[in-house]
Amino acid sequence: MTAAIPATPTWFQRFLLPAGVMPARVVHVELTEAIVELVRAGQGIAAMARWAIAPDVRSGRVVVRRLGRQGLRRHWYAAVRARRSPDYLRAFIDQVRRTAPSSARHEGRGPRRPGAE
Repeated sequence: MTAAIPATPTWFQRFLLPAGVMPARVVHVELTEAIVELVRAGQGIAAMARWAIAPDVRSGRVVVRRLGRQGLRRHWYAAVRARRSPDYLRAFIDQVRRTAPSSARHEGRGPRRPGAE
């Protein structure tokens, strides 16, 4: 088995190792298309954001399996200078605010920690 493992292999440590699964080889692959092709060719598994591979899932080229009951979640953050931002940057931030899941929005509070409300 070959596994495409992100820089912080949370899923590897939380799911594969406790299950006694040890890949024969670990390959770090950065390009989404290359990862999908490796998986399609039967060369291993990958942990990826569902949105990143949605077209491949819809076409039936790959299948997805949730890791754990609730899957894995990744928090994304943006930092901007306190002074006036360019219009394009404000438009981008507004778009993210409108489209991000409400549980992901927490402007101005810094990184959220599990259990911290």
